[in-house]
Amino acid sequence: MSEGKTADIPRGFEELERMASDLSRTVTKLIESECNGNVNHYIRSLNVAKNLYKKCPEVERSLNNINELLMRNFRPKILVFSTNTISDVAIDLAGLSHQHYRATTRIIRVPCSSMIGADIILYAFKCGFDAVFIAADGTDCPYLDDCMERTAKNVQRAYELLKREGIEPERLKISGICSVCTEAFVKNINELYERVEKLGPIGAKVAPLVEASPA
Repeated sequence: MSEGKTADIPRGFEELERMASDLSRTVTKLIESECNGNVNHYIRSLNVAKNLYKKCPEVERSLNNINELLMRNFRPKILVFSTNTISDVAIDLAGLSHQHYRATTRIIRVPCSSMIGADIILYAFKCGFDAVFIAADGTDCPYLDDCMERTAKNVQRAYELLKREGIEPERLKISGICSVCTEAFVKNINELYERVEKLGPIGAKVAPLVEASPA
């Protein structure tokens, strides 16, 4: 190796270290101001970056610092499947009566809980939800006499699918929520939140949506 090329090596490492430091400051500011506890997008991107820069210790150290910050800012994001005529009524009533549940909860309304297949549940996790709660019709379903049995079978298949994907089954919960079961709904959501808070973000469990090429 020529003397000129040897002299370029320290400057290259200094540049990498500067870039890593800039990256750390920028991402830290972004996380603190905008992520609102939803860290999964950042964790997936971070996993890609770690794979790309695994031979660069300076960058890797900065990425690890960012990862620690993400974990401190983590607030589980929960997806609720409710039913139009039964459990959704209870959820609305909980809000009207100021029974507080976690602000990171998102709700999708469906006509019948038996419509929620295992593939849909897995897709929710891959989209970045840390937990899924099915507010089922139970025996009150106006469409199917065997709604409860169908829903239970779908959930059992989902548990098996989650295990194969390396996702903790504890992130998925189902409970019958009648039209006046406001306290039961709030209790279930808050318990699920606390459970998943200990398990950590789903972004650390599910493979990134875009695979990185190894460095």
